[in-house]
Amino acid sequence: MSVPMNIAEGKGRYSKKEFLQFLHTARGSLYETITGLHLALRLSYLTDQHLQVLTAQSQDVLSKLSGLINYLRGSNPSLPSNFEPRTSNP
Repeated sequence: MSVPMNIAEGKGRYSKKEFLQFLHTARGSLYETITGLHLALRLSYLTDQHLQVLTAQSQDVLSKLSGLINYLRGSNPSLPSNFEPRTSNP
């Protein structure tokens, strides 16, 4: 829950700098989640197959989050100026 909550809180801030700070916090929370998944495997709460699926999904979110961070920093000129991240799946 920490990842989307940090993104939402950052979006509600008044500056791009503050939003970026919360996106970085969300990215850190995502790394914590991935670590938690590996611990869950070691404690036999997850199977290897579940870990692979959840890790792949986490990597997808991480890629999108990093892309948004890069865009807001201005280092991704290939994205359109009206770029808005999707808030739900199609």
